[in-house]
Amino acid sequence: MGGLWSDDVGTVPFVRARVALAGRAAGLRCIIDGACTRLDDATVARSASAARAAGYSGKMAIHPRHVAAIHAAFAPTEEEVGHATEVIKAFAAAEAAGTAAITVGGRMIDYAMVVNARRVLAEANARSSREGTP
Repeated sequence: MGGLWSDDVGTVPFVRARVALAGRAAGLRCIIDGACTRLDDATVARSASAARAAGYSGKMAIHPRHVAAIHAAFAPTEEEVGHATEVIKAFAAAEAAGTAAITVGGRMIDYAMVVNARRVLAEANARSSREGTP
């Protein structure tokens, strides 16, 4: 595009968001962010976290050193897994009672949030299976 590229994640959020949005609008399930050219772990971690926040499902790595930081950034946290579990249980109970919109932990929950909660749990389970952890 002719712009100046920087590894500073603050300079590319518009482009990053547009690409993620276009991918989701096209129905893509897996949208991969570009590689970070810096080798320091902090920059790679910041870049991967920003990509995850923008809706990407992964990030390219051009150096083996990047892999651990990328995996860590895209792994669901214990807090996210706990919240997702709580959402699934509460929503199932609400549906059984004839309700489809509830609050969990002060957050409004509807079908879209339940879909996301299921995705978080599926990702956590897949990572556990690959890593051999319970």
